[in-house]
Amino acid sequence: MSGIMKAFSWFDPSSITDDEIASEISVNFTAQAILSRHFLLFLESKAKSGKPATLILVSSGLAYVPPPPGPGGASYNGAKSAVHPMALAMRQEINRSDDETFRKNLHIIELAPPYVATDLDIEFRDNFKGGHPPMPLKDFIDDAMDEFGKVDENGKPLKEIAVGFSELGVSLWRGSIGKKMEEMGFGCGRL
Repeated sequence: MSGIMKAFSWFDPSSITDDEIASEISVNFTAQAILSRHFLLFLESKAKSGKPATLILVSSGLAYVPPPPGPGGASYNGAKSAVHPMALAMRQEINRSDDETFRKNLHIIELAPPYVATDLDIEFRDNFKGGHPPMPLKDFIDDAMDEFGKVDENGKPLKEIAVGFSELGVSLWRGSIGKKMEEMGFGCGRL
């Protein structure tokens, strides 16, 4: 699932149109929600038949931290931030099922890439000074694939895949809010 990020100023209405903001949110969140709604029925049937099934959603390391200074990012971050609670809600619904086979076999994984050297920010990259440098694409792919091969303490796939700078935000969430949600019985963690 790819994404788009637009550069604009909230205080300069001419820097972006309403349709461009809506498109950015649609590509970065709404498309994943709609596709998930359709794919999950198929994945549910696989899981209930005893076969492992996995849905991978793509958020961003920026879903866990405020937007960086500079152009772009605010509506992108908001849309990608919505992916994280969507993944949590899906996991909670799976965990509430009475079907143990279903619970055991259906996995929702959130991939939270860091700032990666791609064309995502090509419209404004040259105007952005400072900040964290992008992770080389090959390094991201290698590191993310290594993480996909790991399992948690219960032998299940990791719930969030985060490498590079993204790992910090995900680890902080997992060790604070995520931990508290687990203690409250919300079942969003690494069960």
